[in-house]
Amino acid sequence: MMRTLAYEWAEFGIRLNCVAPGTIKTEALGRYPIPPDDWVRLNRNVLGRMGSVEDISAAIIFLSSPLGQFVTGEDWYIDGGETLHLAHDARDMIDAVKFAKRERGDAGLS
Repeated sequence: MMRTLAYEWAEFGIRLNCVAPGTIKTEALGRYPIPPDDWVRLNRNVLGRMGSVEDISAAIIFLSSPLGQFVTGEDWYIDGGETLHLAHDARDMIDAVKFAKRERGDAGLS
């Protein structure tokens, strides 16, 4: 859909791109039924760390700035290579007991 919109709006000088974040370290991470330490321990991406809010914002700033003026119709995976690392499935990381009880991975700790 984004590529179609990028094509249709290009004549008006409007560029459309999609930023697709990988696993980003935020407070919301604890809401998943996966203990936060497991994300790193299980080697989720090829760079070996979770992304940061700054990693994502840098891509958006680039695309929004004159530096990105010739980029349109693109999907940018800002994920530390998570989409390259095919040896895992996040569903395998879910703690079945926490999921059944709808518990947070961080046990509700901040």
